[in-house]
Amino acid sequence: MMVLIILIIALSAMVLVLYLYRRRDKAAGYTPYIEGLVALLDQNDALAMKKLQEAVNVDSDLVDAYVRLGDLYRAHGWADDAYREYRTLARLRRSGWERVEAEVRIRPLRCRAEL
Repeated sequence: MMVLIILIIALSAMVLVLYLYRRRDKAAGYTPYIEGLVALLDQNDALAMKKLQEAVNVDSDLVDAYVRLGDLYRAHGWADDAYREYRTLARLRRSGWERVEAEVRIRPLRCRAEL
């Protein structure tokens, strides 16, 4: 009986540690994301691209970072890079509004590539 109690406590501790560790990794993605947003406000596109790319490398759940990164690439005329970011977003989001938004943003780039 005592072994069972110790086993339950040990498993609970492991789950708690894994939960907190995973949460810390997700929070780490927000720092470059916020720095990227600040760079956008300062109209420093090069720094914004660098920080937003860093943010999506750390946390692939930052949907807005993919969208803004794709928009930046498109604004600079880099359609292939913009397409790649929107395509990645559509692939990561199998359903929901994020996928619809990504597909809507991909369509003009795809049409331009077919010309």
